[in-house]
Amino acid sequence: MMTVKKKVTIRIPVFSLTPGSTYLVVEMLNKPGVMAGVLDVLRGMGVNILEGVHSRGESEDKGYWVALVQLPRTVKTQDIVRRLKRVEGVVDASMGAEIYGRARFPPVQVKWELVPDMPASIWRHLFLSMFVRGLRERLNEAAYAFLYHAGYEAGRLGAEYWAETLGTRDPKELVEAGLTILQRLGWFSEAKFLELDLKKPSVAIAVKGNQEAYGKKSDKPVCYFTSGIFSGYLSAVLGRPLRMEEVSCQARGDAQCVFVSTLEPQTR
Repeated sequence: MMTVKKKVTIRIPVFSLTPGSTYLVVEMLNKPGVMAGVLDVLRGMGVNILEGVHSRGESEDKGYWVALVQLPRTVKTQDIVRRLKRVEGVVDASMGAEIYGRARFPPVQVKWELVPDMPASIWRHLFLSMFVRGLRERLNEAAYAFLYHAGYEAGRLGAEYWAETLGTRDPKELVEAGLTILQRLGWFSEAKFLELDLKKPSVAIAVKGNQEAYGKKSDKPVCYFTSGIFSGYLSAVLGRPLRMEEVSCQARGDAQCVFVSTLEPQTR
C-alpha cells in the first residue's frame, strides 16, 4: 500500500458563497495545449481562478472545465467569452451563475462521477447527522442495529463490485484498496491500518474525520454504519464472518476512530 506523504484538500465548485464570484464553463477538445490557451486568456485579462474541475465529457474527444472565478471590475463577461472562443480547440464558452440569496451555482446540469460509470451524490456531514438523528428518534436503540446491518450489506455487495471493477481477487489487494477507496470518496479524511494480518485474521483500522462522528458528542462510539461497512466488506473478501467493533471514537473525544476485528463463529 502506497504511503501518502501529503494531505490535500480538494474543493469541487458545487456552489459558492464568495461575493463577486461567478462561474466559467468551457467546452474544449481533449488535446494538448487547449487548456494552456484558456489560461493564457484568463491571465491576460486578470481573471482570478478560485477553484475548478476538468473532466472528459460523454466521449473521449471533448472535455469540460467548470471553474469558479473572480473578475476585475473593468473586465466585461462578454469580452472574456469572446476571447476564449477564439482559442484553438475551444468548442464553446460561457460565464454566469444561478443565484439564490447569497449562493451561486454553476449554470449547467451536473452529474458527478467520483468513479467511472458510478454516479455519486455529495452529502454534507450535516445531512448525515440529521438522517441518523431521525432514525434514532423513530427507532430508538434499534436505529444503531439498523445502521450496522445496512452498512454490512453495503460492504458485502461492495466487495464483489470492487473485485470485478479492479480485476483482482487477491484478498490483501482488495482489503487495502477498499480502505483507500472509502477515504478517496470522502467518507473520512485520513485512514490507516494499525494491524493487517489476514491469516489469523486480525485487522485494526484507524480513521480520522469520519462522517458519522463529525460534529457529534457522545459518551460511546457512534460509527455503526462504518463498522457495518468494514464488517461486510472484510467478511466477503476473506470468506469468513468478521465483525469490526469500534473501540475508539472522535465523537467521544478520542484522537481517532479505531475499529478492531472479532472473528465470529461460523454457522453451519
